[in-house]
Amino acid sequence: MNEDNIVKTINTVEYIVLLTNGKVTTHLSTHPRQEGPYRYCRNLAEADLYSLNILRQNVAEREYKTGKIPDVMTREFLGHNQTIETTKILPTMKWIQSTFPEKFV
Repeated sequence: MNEDNIVKTINTVEYIVLLTNGKVTTHLSTHPRQEGPYRYCRNLAEADLYSLNILRQNVAEREYKTGKIPDVMTREFLGHNQTIETTKILPTMKWIQSTFPEKFV
């Protein structure tokens, strides 16, 4: 029996955040990576934070170009379209501290 053809590891799931629009998708580590500007995240909470940061940057860009802040922003999060009010886009320090306690020693 040839053991080279036997898969001995389990696929690990990574989360990809596209840096242009904040879209969050999953990625199995054994598959080839997709093209484009993206960031790999280790868990779902980190992917959510990066996605919200991209949306925040997009709000600032729209404000700069048009002179007014949009009421809502949309993103795709693991296949679901979400409409988020721009006032709720910025994560609070309490949320960041509960999500990433290792950063606050």
